[in-house]
This record gives sequence, C-alpha cells and structure tokens, in this order.
Amino acid sequence: MDMPGHGDHGGHGGHGDGGARPMCAMNMSFNWSTENVCVLFDFWRINSTTSLAVSFALVFVLGYLYELARTRVRRWEQSMAPTGSILSSSPDAPL
Repeated sequence: MDMPGHGDHGGHGGHGDGGARPMCAMNMSFNWSTENVCVLFDFWRINSTTSLAVSFALVFVLGYLYELARTRVRRWEQSMAPTGSILSSSPDAPL
C-alpha cells in the first residue's frame, strides 16, 4: 500500500554516524554471542570471548559489592536505632 506524500524510503542513506561503529546487538535472552554486544552502555562492547569473560566477572563483582553495601547499611541502621524502634527486624512490628 502506497501512502500519499511519503515517497520511497529505500536505503535510508545519510542516517547515523556514517557507519563508523556498527549498532549494538540487542539480544534479550541468555546467549554466548561475542559479536558486537553492548552491556549497559554503548561504549561497553563485547567483541571477543575474552571481553565476554571479563564483562561477566565485572558484572558479578559489581553485584556482589552492591549486596555487600546493602548488608552493611542495614547493620549500621540497626546499630543506630534505639531498642524497640520502627526499624525492628520483626515483620509484624507496628508502624
């Protein structure tokens, strides 16, 4: 179906950055692809098996550090709260 006033859009030439960097692969499931896959940001690309392994290790370490920080903040909050306060660890404690 031809839309009036839209003409031929074939080729789409002139768009983007001139082909300097290929677009990131957008795989939305678990895979072992090592061809131009971006992790979180455009500059964090996986282009080899080595970069896949390094990215895996880095994501794991970042997750571990985040959970460690959460645990320490919770312990600090409990140590700063007076006994019987709202920050009680009991799930049935009234607000």
